[in-house]
Amino acid sequence: KKEMLEELFKESDVPKIKPADFTNLAKVIKKFIGDSNAAVSNIAVKICGNLAKGLRKDFENCTKELLPALIQKFKEKKT
Repeated sequence: KKEMLEELFKESDVPKIKPADFTNLAKVIKKFIGDSNAAVSNIAVKICGNLAKGLRKDFENCTKELLPALIQKFKEKKT
């Protein structure tokens, strides 16, 4: 899992991403954000950041999928 996500992280680290339907990718990343392996979870959050940076306003569609998982992840960090 980790190697696959690291590869996706490298591929998504670009200045601009062509707008497309990333909802399926967002669903997969959402599962990895909740993963018990901290390294996998952290890389998934970083991929979200890259997608947000690259897609800009077009990232709005993905936020509906990712935001609940990200908020839950931040709640875990506080406790």
